[in-house]
Amino acid sequence: MKKFGLIFLLIVFGYSVFAQSSATPVNFLNMFFSYLKGNEVELSDVLVEGYIRDYHGTVYTQNRNNEFQWYGVLEQYRENMAAEIDRIDLNASYSVAINANFENYDFSRNGFPVPISEGTYIRLSESSMSRLGSINLYFLNLHNFNFFEMERNQANDFLTSRTDRYHGGVNRQVRLLVFFNLEEFSSTVNDNLIMVGLNNPVVVTANRVEVYDNNRKIGDLVISD
Repeated sequence: MKKFGLIFLLIVFGYSVFAQSSATPVNFLNMFFSYLKGNEVELSDVLVEGYIRDYHGTVYTQNRNNEFQWYGVLEQYRENMAAEIDRIDLNASYSVAINANFENYDFSRNGFPVPISEGTYIRLSESSMSRLGSINLYFLNLHNFNFFEMERNQANDFLTSRTDRYHGGVNRQVRLLVFFNLEEFSSTVNDNLIMVGLNNPVVVTANRVEVYDNNRKIGDLVISD
């Protein structure tokens, strides 16, 4: 197993600034329910209680100390969660936005290398206080999308537009919109990830990576040697 490379998720509230697509923007809940469905996880009392505390705190506070009221609430939310899980399509396409940096221009290949570690994963969590923990999207192949083709004149203009006029520093950070699909859950990859300490892994495969300069798409990353 390769060494993990963590990429922190950008919570993209203004997702509409990106190009429209049929892919569903990723969030904690759709990946959480995918994890439960793919692994056929039982909806235990502890799991359902965590969901209620995280997403329906008022209901939790008003009912938890009365076991008769709580029993009914627990059963109702177990049914609600089961319905959400049933609606999940494990073959759906998703997208997630992350930050990356262009390295120095490669004049022999006419473009910018984009370093992404093999074994990259993205940790999804609603907050550090989440009772449901986190979900870890593990990318099998994101590191292969590692080059952005751009002609020299255009690349020079790009860097010039991002150069601080007073200090000369160049802002090389861009935003990547990664499109991906879920892999099979019953695989040795999942088992290996759990063995090396990656909790609640969801193994995914990237199929396209768009590059944005602020909110403007400027192209796609390509797979290179």
